[in-house]
Amino acid sequence: MNKDNPSVKIKSANLDHNYGKVFNNFHVTSKWLASKYLDKYKVDPNWSCNGLIKQVKDDHGLTISAVKAWRTKNLVMKWVNGDASKQYTKLCRYATELKQSNLGSTVNLWRDKQHFKGFYVRMKPLKDAFGSGCRPFIGLDGCFLKGLYDGQLLSAVGIDLNSCIFSIAYVVVLVENTETWTWFIELLRNDLEIWNNTYVTIMSDRQNCLKRVVQEIFPNAEHRNCIRHIYTNFREKFRGKALKDYLWNAVQGLHIYILDTWDKGIITMLEIIKIKLMRRMKKKNNQILKYKGILCPKIQNKLDQMKEEAQCYTLDFSGGPKVQIIGIGGSFVVDMIEHTCTCRRWELTCMSCSHTIRAIHGNNQQPEEFVHVAYLVSTYLRVYEHYINPTNSEELWPEVNDGTRVIPPPMGRRKRGMKATARRKEPEEVEKALKKSNSDSNTSDKGKQKLARKGLSTRRNDAAPENASIGSAATGNEPTQPSDVIGIQQS
Repeated sequence: MNKDNPSVKIKSANLDHNYGKVFNNFHVTSKWLASKYLDKYKVDPNWSCNGLIKQVKDDHGLTISAVKAWRTKNLVMKWVNGDASKQYTKLCRYATELKQSNLGSTVNLWRDKQHFKGFYVRMKPLKDAFGSGCRPFIGLDGCFLKGLYDGQLLSAVGIDLNSCIFSIAYVVVLVENTETWTWFIELLRNDLEIWNNTYVTIMSDRQNCLKRVVQEIFPNAEHRNCIRHIYTNFREKFRGKALKDYLWNAVQGLHIYILDTWDKGIITMLEIIKIKLMRRMKKKNNQILKYKGILCPKIQNKLDQMKEEAQCYTLDFSGGPKVQIIGIGGSFVVDMIEHTCTCRRWELTCMSCSHTIRAIHGNNQQPEEFVHVAYLVSTYLRVYEHYINPTNSEELWPEVNDGTRVIPPPMGRRKRGMKATARRKEPEEVEKALKKSNSDSNTSDKGKQKLARKGLSTRRNDAAPENASIGSAATGNEPTQPSDVIGIQQS
């Protein structure tokens, strides 16, 4: 065979073979596999490595290793999503496309001598929806990115009228510190036009830098810590189910919703987040249009639960607007005109408590008549009637010729081997998983060592009893569980 004549002439051949079949072929490289199954990964980017191994065996009768399957998937996703190192240079065009597709949105690219420092996104439809009926509550949180470049995703979320998470804005920064939080929260305040922050509640974790920034930018707002972080910090001292029952997690950050994106390139990650938020807005709108009730679903469930509790109380009318309710917890006074109860739940949540419902039933009325207008389905529809417009592909993005560029940040230090992408679990989650898979008597030595490093134990007698008292608060009276509904400012 030569260049002029590429044909091959076979002079002799021995076609009788008695050898066993070979299932490994070194010519089957990860690059060849990536080109072979590129279309499959375009349709299903989450196709697992085990699925690829099985598909190769079914199609070609060959066996590939898990490492080769991982390299194949890594190469294909690089082709599909683009090179992460080149996506930073396209941020100016992407920001312009976002602002043109959703007019009124705020997209801010933070650079220091053309070096990337942050990328802020607040979509106009999310701002309008937040102002249409969401509660005056903002939760701040952040998570580490697992991609080629180190960084963190910071997010601001609210709570809609059905007690569900509502995304407001998000930002990608290199590091979480006072400077980045100040930049993010100032942009958020200006975008949402929160000049009178007396009626706003801010919730975050217990970082000192974030606490100082919130107090500086929102001096009059109520600042509370996320109960999940408090429980994680104090569970080593106060063990058992009693403390856990009194604590509740009021906010989950946006990162819980986008766990499958934080190992992607920056533009790929931001685009997936936008698409998920776009789908979420549409899904919520469709769900509530099919709903037949008057109140939001979760609010109706809470009200139904209160109705069952109200059956345990007796009432005495005074002849005036006040009614005395007697039952579990003692005696309570309900004012039907002022819409107040001595348990204070009616005033705080704008929704009838069990004492109030007993008084309402005594007047032959329905509790739904006394629920605040903010909990109505009609109000909920005003929030999710807004929609996020899609964006074009990269080839159709507008050109930006301002003479500047974006220099990518330095790549983080990497350990050898495959990069861990799983979320680091809290000590409570590790202990729960080990208890589920192993009984206390046969927990492996490796499991015991893992628990010991986190300050936990596998022995039953180390944990507090189910109804153990907590600290010095054991007085015989059960503390009132805090309401999970934020008070709503009445106009």
